[in-house]
Order: sequence, then structure tokens, then C-alpha cells
Amino acid sequence: MRMFEDADNLPISPYKAYLEESRKPIVCLIFSLPFFLSYHVGVWWMREQGQSAWANGADVLLGKALNIIGMGGPLISFFFVVV
Repeated sequence: MRMFEDADNLPISPYKAYLEESRKPIVCLIFSLPFFLSYHVGVWWMREQGQSAWANGADVLLGKALNIIGMGGPLISFFFVVV
């Protein structure tokens, strides 16, 4: 006797379910948003305290490139993360 008559209705393993769910863009955004916000709030706070701002290389290069083409500002990186 077969346990499952219809092969299309087999239960999905938790591992495969996790892999399918973690590929969704909204899930990735929700996961990465706290890290993104804490980084940018920390950089902003250090600038407000008069300390030299710390930033990673990609952030600096992206900011310079966007300023050259006229798309600068503090929220532009947030726009790219959301898009």
C-alpha cells in the first residue's frame, strides 16, 4: 500500500520550505532592514557628536558616484535597498 497516492501533494521538508521562503524579496528586506538602519543611525550619530564618521568602502564609493551624477543625500541608499 502506498503512503501517498498523489505525488504532487507530498509534504515539503522544513529545509526546502525555508529555502523557498528566504528567497522572497520582502523577507530579505525585513531581515536586513534593522542592520541597515542601525548602521546609518550610528554613522549619523557619530557625525553629530563631532567624531570623524566611520563608513564602509562601498558606502563611500556609492555616495561619491551618486554625487557625481547629481543623486546624493542621506536617504538615497535607503531607496536602493528598498528597490
